[in-house]
Amino acid sequence: MLELTGASPDRMMVRLGPFDGAADPSPNAVSGVIGSDVIRVWTGRWSPPSGSDSCRHPNAQPTVLGRVMVDGSDLVFLPRLPFLSGQVYTACVARTDLDDFAERSGVSFVWPGHAVELTEPVMWLVMSMSAQPVGSAPTVTEVWPEEQLVPDNLLRLYVHFSEPMLERDVEQSVRLLDEQGIEIEDAFVAIPNGLWDPSSTRLTLFFHPGRIKRGVGPRERLGPVLESGRQYELVVGGDLSSRRGASLETEVRRRFEVGESDRRSPRSEAWRLASPDGPNGELTITFDEALDRAQLETAVVVQKELQPGVYEVVAGSVEVSKDARIWSLTPQTSWLPARYRVTVSSSVEDLAGNTPLRLFDVAISGIEAGSRPGSIRRSDEPQSAVEWFFEVSRREGGASDESEGQVE
Repeated sequence: MLELTGASPDRMMVRLGPFDGAADPSPNAVSGVIGSDVIRVWTGRWSPPSGSDSCRHPNAQPTVLGRVMVDGSDLVFLPRLPFLSGQVYTACVARTDLDDFAERSGVSFVWPGHAVELTEPVMWLVMSMSAQPVGSAPTVTEVWPEEQLVPDNLLRLYVHFSEPMLERDVEQSVRLLDEQGIEIEDAFVAIPNGLWDPSSTRLTLFFHPGRIKRGVGPRERLGPVLESGRQYELVVGGDLSSRRGASLETEVRRRFEVGESDRRSPRSEAWRLASPDGPNGELTITFDEALDRAQLETAVVVQKELQPGVYEVVAGSVEVSKDARIWSLTPQTSWLPARYRVTVSSSVEDLAGNTPLRLFDVAISGIEAGSRPGSIRRSDEPQSAVEWFFEVSRREGGASDESEGQVE
């Protein structure tokens, strides 16, 4: 038999048994993640045909995506997307799948003195995720960029949620409307289940690049998504749900205006570093224009020099201003007397996807007059960067006035 020993939205725990010649598992036989096909899980209720020796759905329905791991005496199925509240699932384990795993890995499921031997060629069970009280509804906490006026070649929108969301049905739940309330077709890149950050609290919406870049097919056929001088409204549907099964309940709308195109690279030579004014002071960088806020969270690295050419990363709390023009770091521990290096990746983008090294959209006939491909001098390294150095003096415990900046 296949016994269900535990279930939650993010895992299904089962135990195999009874087995020939053994009653308890060996805890040291197999552990950790072992693959994806030792347990096969489907939505809905079904059972293998009589006499079947494999886990195959009679209608060739695809399995639920996920991983399998061993936790003590249990096999644990970890779905890629959480199990849905109220949904019925069928789990199946076949002797042939266990044998295939043993052949591939060279490791068998072992009980004291015995290899695992299923008394039946196929075992299965049906599990229903009970609907639970879901409490308050999740909310959209922010849509970025927050500026009311954006360029007509805006590359991304970010939608932030108050809690982890289910990564499905995004295409049906997110729309872009013009000022007449008419939906803009093919406004965003179609990404199955959406593009989420690791916490599933930030959804990235890419405007279709083929409708941003000049001289390419989609723009020639359909025109640009955004047009200067017009207003648009992003609508996030109330049917999007959190991982605990609570929906937004109501639509969230964000209206914005569109201005002229941004076809200039960020001017890295205009970026300014302000060294900390005390042992616990903030280190800040001010940019010449709004940059991609999500990228800024990881694009800047601060390091302390331990010895010539050897550095360690300075840990701390990073803040990015709402207009994404100021980045700051508050150190986890006080600034110590040392030389520090601050590096900003040259791949960081502005709202239109331009970096200090290149433009996102270059006219087919060449770079437009007045535009600039970037002022950063490339180094021999694969990726160049903007770099500053500053020193914290022993006498004052703060940054010295002699901070130096250089571009590589």
